[in-house]
Amino acid sequence: MTMNILFDSKTGGNFLYIPEWRMGCELSYLSDVFWNQSSLLGDDEQFGYAYATTVSYALKKLRDVIV
Repeated sequence: MTMNILFDSKTGGNFLYIPEWRMGCELSYLSDVFWNQSSLLGDDEQFGYAYATTVSYALKKLRDVIV
């Protein structure tokens, strides 16, 4: 499965949007796996633990590459 993941920063922090899932959330620093995973999961956990974990670690890896 592939996902388009759009993320950017705003005055209050970072955000992420995944169009295929019609979901978005606020992010902490890209290296903060725990917080980002929790934000991706949300209250209803519709996105799923495995996807939230995978995307959180991918963001951390991306941070290592772009910094």
